Amino acid sequence: MSGEVGEDGGVIAALKALPKAAKITLAAGSVIGSSLALAGLFESFIRFMEERRFKPPGKFLETSKGAVHYVYRKCTSESESKDRPILILDAGLGCWSLVFRTLLDEFAEITDVLALDRYGYGHSSYVNDGSNRIVDHVENLETILKLLEVDQPILFLAHSLAGVCATYFALKNKPKMAGVIYIDAMNSGAAELMAERMPPTRNASKTGHLGKFLSHVGCLRLLTYLGKLPTVGAYARELLPELVRTTTKWEWFSSFKMDFESCMECYGLVENQRTAKLVHESEGCLDEIPVTILIPDFYFHNNVIDGRTLEKLSQTHKRATKFSSDSKFVLVEDCSHFVMWDKPEVVLDTVLDVMSRYEKSVRNR
Repeated sequence: MSGEVGEDGGVIAALKALPKAAKITLAAGSVIGSSLALAGLFESFIRFMEERRFKPPGKFLETSKGAVHYVYRKCTSESESKDRPILILDAGLGCWSLVFRTLLDEFAEITDVLALDRYGYGHSSYVNDGSNRIVDHVENLETILKLLEVDQPILFLAHSLAGVCATYFALKNKPKMAGVIYIDAMNSGAAELMAERMPPTRNASKTGHLGKFLSHVGCLRLLTYLGKLPTVGAYARELLPELVRTTTKWEWFSSFKMDFESCMECYGLVENQRTAKLVHESEGCLDEIPVTILIPDFYFHNNVIDGRTLEKLSQTHKRATKFSSDSKFVLVEDCSHFVMWDKPEVVLDTVLDVMSRYEKSVRNR
């Protein structure tokens, strides 16, 4: 027993003998470690409560890689939906079907509506198997359309990064397409500009490790509420509690980076990429499919990007109007990147306009 006491006394004596700077460092380390542990416990409790509170609003497609959450709304007016295209809503980088939540009822008054979450977002499973997430997403969409036995033509509404999904899907399914609406959306020219600023690499592991740490100690939750995470600051305040259920998880952080890499890979912009270029944009690539491009004016008034880059970006969007012989370019005034929130009436009118142009083209065949 005396030996044990002696050992304890030796440890205490050793601690007392430490230099003052070492004692301060040790004390600070203990405080930080304890704080992080408590933050981790608190974050785990909040997540448990969030999972109980926010149930999936839609259904699931079970794939070999995981579950894909999707929301499907039948048109509330049978007379309106008859023979009308189904409207596909696809969210941009870091976003999922939640971004369209406040508009679903309005869209469903016009026609059938479908929105699905990419892997790692919302209620969909997290997947990191090295495959191209854009390809996975489009294949999942095609599978869900078959599952729902959709035989209507398809109107694809794409926001931001989802532009690459819309173009890839439309090129694969031209005979089924009733139109494409690009809302400040990605195209090859915009991707090249992004690649110049943020050279893409196929390596999500570093982001994953950083994301795990930030997630487990609640830092992503704090950044979300401060509106400092990409895209988060624009979300409607009533959606914020459900938003943080996803953005506080490291899977969201990792999926964000993998989505960007997959988009760049589709355009052949990833250095030493393992696959061939998947999306080939060119004049007339979408034939006569009705296309409308909505671009917000905030780029031109808020000095978000320099003049040279702004001019290049404008030209890339205008070139996209040449994808189809039936295209429109619309500059939306007093509007941010999230056109569907700032100007929902413009988006609604655009959907109706594209449907009308499609119906006219069918009659003229």
